[in-house]
Amino acid sequence: MKAIAMLITICLGLATVALAAEEPSGFRSVRFGATEEQIKLALPGVECQTKRAERSCHLNTNIGDIPATVILALAPENGIGRFRRAVIVFNSRDYEVLRDAFISKFGQPTGRVIAANEQCRWSLRRSIVSIQKHSFPYNVGIAALTTQEYVDS
Repeated sequence: MKAIAMLITICLGLATVALAAEEPSGFRSVRFGATEEQIKLALPGVECQTKRAERSCHLNTNIGDIPATVILALAPENGIGRFRRAVIVFNSRDYEVLRDAFISKFGQPTGRVIAANEQCRWSLRRSIVSIQKHSFPYNVGIAALTTQEYVDS
């Protein structure tokens, strides 16, 4: 009986943490669903291009003190490209700082792999957030803020 009560307490605690996690609404002042024109107005210096039939906008910026390249993916919606995913590319040496910032913002990860290439993932109600220490090349880390619509398409 004690084991069942403890399991229920743990499940309720996890549900509370999941509900308390902040849901991303976009990247900086660009909200998910923004058009390319809105992105260009909000982020001076952004450059947009089509590559392999996919439209995206690229920006070299800092996340806090960390240099990063941000790629905003546009998904077609009623003939208009709409912002649905932000990918942040950074130097792997800055992984722990960004991971801790993500944990501060989104709560404890709902999935985590701890190994040489640590990865954290947050499955939220309307979006998925992830961060990975190494990508290709090996000294490059990657993070993503993705809407559920983008994942489902």
